[in-house]
Amino acid sequence: MTQLKKFDLLLSEVTSGKLEEKMDEIVDRMPGILAEEGLGTLDDMMVELRDFLTAKEKLDEYLDEEGTMKIPFETVFSWFKTSIEKKRQGLRD
Repeated sequence: MTQLKKFDLLLSEVTSGKLEEKMDEIVDRMPGILAEEGLGTLDDMMVELRDFLTAKEKLDEYLDEEGTMKIPFETVFSWFKTSIEKKRQGLRD
């Protein structure tokens, strides 16, 4: 029997509703998942997301008055999920 990777387990728990309203737990697990998948750190992922938003000229929509990025959790999780899925499909370097 194959052991589930951390990402697969997290997606299973998110989909089943087990982690509903538990954003902190999800975020706490993301760094380990990124490392297991060979995608660097959470900071690396946020830099990629910032660069993407900058290239699309949408970063200003996510900056507060002090210039701090305020990206909704759903957007960050979507980027996280898509990054892993693309890597697994061989679409990332």
